[in-house]
Amino acid sequence: MKLRIVLADIITTCEMKWHLENKTAIIGFAIIKTETVENYPTHELGPIAKVLHLNCGNRMLSLSSFASKAVGMTQYIKNNRISDLTDMNFEQGDVVTTVIKCAKGQTIVLTLDTTLPRAYSRGFCVRGTKGMYEEQTDSVFLDGIHDKFDFNWREQWGNAKEYYEKYDHPIWQEFLKAGIEAGHGGIDWIVFRAFFESVKSETQTPIDVYDAAAWMSISCLSEQSLSMGGIPVAIPDFTNGAWLYHNDKGTGNYSLD
Repeated sequence: MKLRIVLADIITTCEMKWHLENKTAIIGFAIIKTETVENYPTHELGPIAKVLHLNCGNRMLSLSSFASKAVGMTQYIKNNRISDLTDMNFEQGDVVTTVIKCAKGQTIVLTLDTTLPRAYSRGFCVRGTKGMYEEQTDSVFLDGIHDKFDFNWREQWGNAKEYYEKYDHPIWQEFLKAGIEAGHGGIDWIVFRAFFESVKSETQTPIDVYDAAAWMSISCLSEQSLSMGGIPVAIPDFTNGAWLYHNDKGTGNYSLD
């Protein structure tokens, strides 16, 4: 097994939601922030990092971040009469948008939106020359197949189900058939299983130390960009050039590269 520090799960803190029962966790997280920052990039960045083969023939080059004003937390405290926090000033913007430029020409848009009322969604969307997948409507748009629905896409909402049986990853199909229930809808179980099986088989884990460094660097780099009015900030190459030929992640059963 190659000598690398591996990381099975980048973030172990609770996922911040707008639901009332989780609001205390959000406040506790926001209190320690004195500057606006993209403080939770991994949920959005993790999936698209695999789609775009980041650190495996591609990498993130630079980012620019922008934030709205900070009023959501203050309004929540006022509405719910949380007396010990009424004098607290929050610098964390309600919505932080980060645009990342990749070496292969793609752009990634991350949106941190955890303090304003909305329905829960990670807003995942991936687009290319052949079509689009959108999480919020669970829909697939394929060029030359769905063109007639250009201006009436509501009729196709949920059509991704038509592709699950043929294209769902075998590991995910096995997971669904087993009816496993665990943290985060069962995904925690898959992440830990991927790590343990990689260790046992002495194959590279799907997420390694270079991924961890690159993904988590977005937080501090976004703070730098925001402090300078959204100016582009370079993202370090944590692989020291190895991303150009780093193609050995595909040896494990759980690899998506």
